This record gives sequence, C-alpha cells and structure tokens, in this order.
Amino acid sequence: MGGGATLSNPQTEMARDYVARARVVVAGNSSILLEAALAGTPAIYYDMAGRIEYNDYYGYVRGGICLAAASTDDLLDLLGNNIPVASPAALRHYSETATTPWFGNEGYLVSKTLSLILREDDPGKLYSKTNDERHCFGSVYRLSAPTNG
Repeated sequence: MGGGATLSNPQTEMARDYVARARVVVAGNSSILLEAALAGTPAIYYDMAGRIEYNDYYGYVRGGICLAAASTDDLLDLLGNNIPVASPAALRHYSETATTPWFGNEGYLVSKTLSLILREDDPGKLYSKTNDERHCFGSVYRLSAPTNG
C-alpha cells in the first residue's frame, strides 16, 4: 500500500508482532486497537465502512485507548501529527496487568493464584480488595506488586 501503510494477515502474523512494529494502528471496531495500545503503539479508530450505528462499539475512544477520525480528512490530519499513546489509567481499565510487572506474565499469575487456592493459602498475597461502587459487586480485587516466591 502507498504512504508506508501495511496490512497484516492474521493467518500468518500474530497481532502482537504486527502492532509492535507499527508506527500507528488504524482500525474500525476491532480489538486490535486495544492490542496496539497495550503494546505502546498509538491507535486511531476509523470506521472504514461508515456504519454510524457501530461507532466505537468497544468504547476504546470513550475509554481513552485511541483517538477517533470521523472522516478521511480527519484521519490524514491525525496521521500527520504526533499521536499520543494511551494513558496507564486507560490501559488498566481494560487490562489489570497493564503497566505492572505482571504484564506479559498473566499465565504465571493465574498459576500462582490457583496454587495458593489449592494449598488453601490466602490469594490476598497477590490481590488487594478495593471498594468501588462503579462495579456491580461494590468491590473489586486489584493486583498487588509481584513478590518473589
């Protein structure tokens, strides 16, 4: 494609590899926008199909994960500027491990949690309970800093 634009074939290339080498990711209603943001790659939401009823379906624009382009002209203007990456707070809304040492080590975190539960030990060593009325249960468990062991 012209102008340095590339396409990715998900059958031959992992999403994380594609977004890691991209300067910016432009996509419609796709989780690739979140993948890009988590990789530290700026992202732009652009509904190429023009279906207004699907506008920001996943809430990534509202959640601060990416910028939005309402038209081709808007998209070209954004691409001509320095596009910010998502803030740590925005990333943590979608991925509790984002911006923590646990990021990329979620499998180990799950394994460690299950191990503690099976030993009837307190998984609270890994999590802290936070009251948060925005959540349906009134509280949520947040990750604590990882420890050796």
